[in-house]
Amino acid sequence: MQMCPACSVDNADHARFCVRCGQPLRQLLGYGTVLMGRYQVMRVLGCGGMGAVYLAFDKHLDNAPVAVKENLDESPEAQRQFINEARILSHLHHPHLPRVRDFFVGPTGRQYMVMDYIAGDDLFTIVQRNGPRGDGRVACRVGGLRVEPVVACG
Repeated sequence: MQMCPACSVDNADHARFCVRCGQPLRQLLGYGTVLMGRYQVMRVLGCGGMGAVYLAFDKHLDNAPVAVKENLDESPEAQRQFINEARILSHLHHPHLPRVRDFFVGPTGRQYMVMDYIAGDDLFTIVQRNGPRGDGRVACRVGGLRVEPVVACG
């Protein structure tokens, strides 16, 4: 199965377009794929219009879990933005932010950013469970952790 980056619907492996929204499908990395001889992909954590994030194990560091973000948008502007994001995030150090460990371009020309894996629910799941105004402490806490370090970098 491959997940549509636009609407998140599962589609057959051979499909070229999403059965629900008609968007072109981009092939995601499969279970067991090894990137750079080091990062072994286990599963998709999430997928959106510009990229996918995978749970992987770092074979050079005793199979430590990592999150691998793949840039699916191959336009020059998206590639520049992805590199810029990796550079900015690599300078942020906060106990509640994942650290960027690596950045590389794979053999197919796609870009990858490797970050610390933080287990738990994503913000979308938390909002779905608690409602958009559910637990105000969650939104403030997440907002504070995400915004303050970025602002500090300019």
